[in-house]
Amino acid sequence: MAEKESLGKKEIQYDGIFSAKELIETIKDTASDKKFSVSEGEHIESVKKTGRYIQRTLTLGKTLSDYAKLKAIISLQFSELKDTIVQKAGKKKKYQTGKLYLTIEPLLVTDYEERWESKPVFFLLRMFFEKNIYSPQLKKFRAEGEELMELLYENLKAYLNLQKY
Repeated sequence: MAEKESLGKKEIQYDGIFSAKELIETIKDTASDKKFSVSEGEHIESVKKTGRYIQRTLTLGKTLSDYAKLKAIISLQFSELKDTIVQKAGKKKKYQTGKLYLTIEPLLVTDYEERWESKPVFFLLRMFFEKNIYSPQLKKFRAEGEELMELLYENLKAYLNLQKY
């Protein structure tokens, strides 16, 4: 079984005006700049009296070597969403007002092809290999995952702060 190591977790809570579409595009642009692939997961949407509720999951992935890859799971929850038209410089643009709860969790996945799991001896060799030989490389991979998390966090915070009126 592939080993998944969490590299931390960042959360953003925001209440105000924003564009959900532009927010997701910011995530996708940041991922493509760092050469990560983006896959969309769960998408749940419901309408309530207080507004729309949307729950969405994006997964970013990047293969680092034959042995390790990085994944980042981004969960977005929009609640009490209501559409708002904002007129700026003579142009009308559609935004949403509501609450946003976002989490970013990068994961370092090792032995994702499960090559070292077929025999107990291989499992022990893998532990020795990770601890003594491959540890500098894994440290570099962890740093890259943490860097991605910080970059996403800063870009999203910057985007949301720019959207305040």
